[in-house]
Amino acid sequence: MEPIERSSGATKTERYLARLCERTFLSLWSYPNLYTPEGRHGGSGGGKELCDLLVVFGSDILIFSDKDIRFNTEIDTKIAWNRWRKRAISSSARQLFGAEKWIRENPTQIFLDPECTKSFPLTLQMENARFHLIAVTKNTSEAAQRFFGGGSSGSLMLIPLLTDEQISERPFVVNDLDQTKTFVHVLDELTLDIVFGELDTTYDLVRYLRAKEDAIRSRRVVSAPGEEDLLAAYLLLDGLTSDTPFDIQAEPGQAHALTLMEGFWQEYLASPQRQAMRDANNVAYFWDALIEHFAVHIRTANVGVGADKSTATHEQAIRLLAAEGRLSRRYLAAQFLQKMAEVPPDRRSARVCPSPFNNAVCFIFVFYPRDTDEDYESYRQERMEHLQAYAIVASYRFPQYRWITLIGTEPITTAGRSEDVLAVENHPLSADEKQMAQKIMVEDNILNDVRNLHHTEIFAPSSSMELNPKKHRPKVGRNQPCPCGSGKKWKKCCGAYRSNF
Repeated sequence: MEPIERSSGATKTERYLARLCERTFLSLWSYPNLYTPEGRHGGSGGGKELCDLLVVFGSDILIFSDKDIRFNTEIDTKIAWNRWRKRAISSSARQLFGAEKWIRENPTQIFLDPECTKSFPLTLQMENARFHLIAVTKNTSEAAQRFFGGGSSGSLMLIPLLTDEQISERPFVVNDLDQTKTFVHVLDELTLDIVFGELDTTYDLVRYLRAKEDAIRSRRVVSAPGEEDLLAAYLLLDGLTSDTPFDIQAEPGQAHALTLMEGFWQEYLASPQRQAMRDANNVAYFWDALIEHFAVHIRTANVGVGADKSTATHEQAIRLLAAEGRLSRRYLAAQFLQKMAEVPPDRRSARVCPSPFNNAVCFIFVFYPRDTDEDYESYRQERMEHLQAYAIVASYRFPQYRWITLIGTEPITTAGRSEDVLAVENHPLSADEKQMAQKIMVEDNILNDVRNLHHTEIFAPSSSMELNPKKHRPKVGRNQPCPCGSGKKWKKCCGAYRSNF
């Protein structure tokens, strides 16, 4: 496992885009300035830039092209508009379409450096890949404000069904650039910050992009005075929780489509629900910090246990944490912090939290104390062994979940802190594995008091749940006999199907 050396962006605008995307997608999934070996001859020369920024998050692939093109305000507005549009939007679209084509055809030929010596560290899941193309533009807001007048925000107007010929006669209006290809989202200097400010998780941003693409391509959205107004409509129509936010109920004889008027964004900004949402989300950023803590250790190849595993293996383990949206992170962070505050310093305790929006995922938070005379390396090994025991029992107790992710740490009153994460892909247990899980439950009192779980419930376990004195499990090496009594080595038995960090 090698450290990941990412670019921070070659220009000021690229560096700004990189910081913005890193806040939303977090550092492990956001990569500025990638290259392909296309055009290199005999291994010499620099590679060709693939895109300004690439985000790979499981099957979702987001490609960004950033153009900082001056808008000439000293000539006729229509002439200036068409020259700017050609260099800023059309050029970005060509780069985006080309990058998508290259990734589809050459997913292993992507590099972090111009010399094409450092391979892209994540595995691209091409079988079910969903591409999202984003053209970032600049320098039109002041000219657009003057052109539209009437207190216009200055953002680019969206009328998807207009042709390129019609667009050439309509300054500061963008369309669906090529309906035969992947949709291109055009975000200007105003709406880029707005969209990424309101939707600051991969789950929430991708959910919006997909809803927007679907609504435009199915002609349920006819026009919007700006991206910010379309976003406001999405949020006011419960886009964060509804799978069909743009499916409006029209009166008989009227079209089932949205034609938005300017002012939706201002209405949303003034709504009580926005401020309440932002206040309630404050706790959720603890979850972001926890993910980024793991991400930094993966990027620097400082993972401790599991150093022999690939970057892709570690990425998959924490992607389950990062796949949760802002509303879900709010709940999970609150549950984690509440439980940590309740656990006495000398007690082991756990909380089980199914994902609020993904019924295939369950999280288990394990708080494990350290003896005062115990060295930290021994403690970390002991804690990981307990996480493995919890994983075995959880697979037995909760077969309805495909993924079970465990996070281990100290109680809040303990001096010093570290975290471990263990991701388990559930599978049907054999008779021997079930017997082993039952044995661990009885001997170690692990997950005995947890009722059957349903992901739509809010769980508030009683104070007696999993509140046990610390009990040392025997330390087991990878090549030592498994403590379950199977006669196999640990790495071939209970440790065989665990992906740990």
